[in-house]
Amino acid sequence: MKDFGDLAGDPFLEFCEDWMLADEVTHVKMGSDWLRKVTENDPDRRKKALDFQNVVDKLFSSGGTRSDSEESPIGLARRFRELAGFTDDEVADIAEVSLAALNERKSAVENLRATAAAEVAERLATS
Repeated sequence: MKDFGDLAGDPFLEFCEDWMLADEVTHVKMGSDWLRKVTENDPDRRKKALDFQNVVDKLFSSGGTRSDSEESPIGLARRFRELAGFTDDEVADIAEVSLAALNERKSAVENLRATAAAEVAERLATS
């Protein structure tokens, strides 16, 4: 959106996008910092929280459309995650979850196509 604002010559859109990204990075960093703090003496709780975070990350990858894959229209925002306090390993985990979501989506599409082709073939054979 920032690039669109620049292209459209709209400094307000450009500024608003910068503001929104700064707010997003700040609140994600607070959540990341607090997760580490409240679970620092409880590895089981931390594992459960990170497992939940993986589920959310997978959902928010929108079937892998937001990942590191060249097939994804939206690249994983690695730099913003780093600014929000994510470690390289955490960002790599998110990239892995996104890639898994992309592969699951592709597999589901292939299965749907195969099912549809089989149904069409069956209808043609019985008509």
